[in-house]
Amino acid sequence: CFAAAGEYPEGLRIRLYSLNSTVWGVVALGAPLLGGIITDTVGWRWIFMVNVPLCGLVILLAMRGFAASKASDRRRSLPVGRAILLALSVGLVVAAPSAEIQLTLPLAAAGIFLGWLFYKYEHEAEVPVIPLSAWRGRGPVGSSLQATILIAGAYMSAGVFLSLYLQEVRGEAATQAGLVLSAGGMAWTVGSFIGAQCLSLIHISEPT
Repeated sequence: CFAAAGEYPEGLRIRLYSLNSTVWGVVALGAPLLGGIITDTVGWRWIFMVNVPLCGLVILLAMRGFAASKASDRRRSLPVGRAILLALSVGLVVAAPSAEIQLTLPLAAAGIFLGWLFYKYEHEAEVPVIPLSAWRGRGPVGSSLQATILIAGAYMSAGVFLSLYLQEVRGEAATQAGLVLSAGGMAWTVGSFIGAQCLSLIHISEPT
């Protein structure tokens, strides 16, 4: 989202950031609390059922939004194979540390091997799935990806470990832990609005 926003005019770009922050704020405020309530009432497995109607809604919106769109280059095929290699590589490497000890090394080795295959085919491709400059942190896409990785890693890690601490150490209910995480999500949203307003003021004060 943030990388794609670089293609928009400055005024619309700030609005796009604000809209993204608003949607994120709604999710960050409601999702942890809803997850806690579902866990305390019917069980944590039912949390995954929430995604079913949301995915259906996204599919319907996508079908409606892209119905009149035309591909810029119909001769260009989708990189399905390379996308699958990337997904499998990331999935195996992430799953390796939490797997049983006898499966950790095989999963990690398989993930690294598939990652090497992805890099090999990606390097030879005319249009890569992720531009190589992005991996190096160059350009708007690369810098945005690296910033997203750092921010998401810090925020998500804090959210996961804080929830475990509240429930396992302090004995709080899942609903109470979700309420604390919702407060963190609200702080994220407020900070995003403040940042968007600062960007807007800077844009207005710049000489044309």
